[in-house]
Amino acid sequence: PFPLYPQQPPDADGDGDVDGADLEALADCATGPRLGPVAAECTGFDFDEDGDTDVDDFAVFQRCISGEGWLYDPDCKNW
Repeated sequence: PFPLYPQQPPDADGDGDVDGADLEALADCATGPRLGPVAAECTGFDFDEDGDTDVDDFAVFQRCISGEGWLYDPDCKNW
């Protein structure tokens, strides 16, 4: 309802929060360790830029979870 940041992971649906819908998008992009490359639409979820979407990327995603209707910190991937 209040997209303030560009639509990109971790906010995959561009609604300004990081919640279950975004987790579903991450899960759809999961490849597992060293099983990349990720699909073109999933490259934003490869937070550690190692060519796959795995538990290391999920750990970064967890830092960004804000909950439905709550703005997420756009710098959360850099903590």
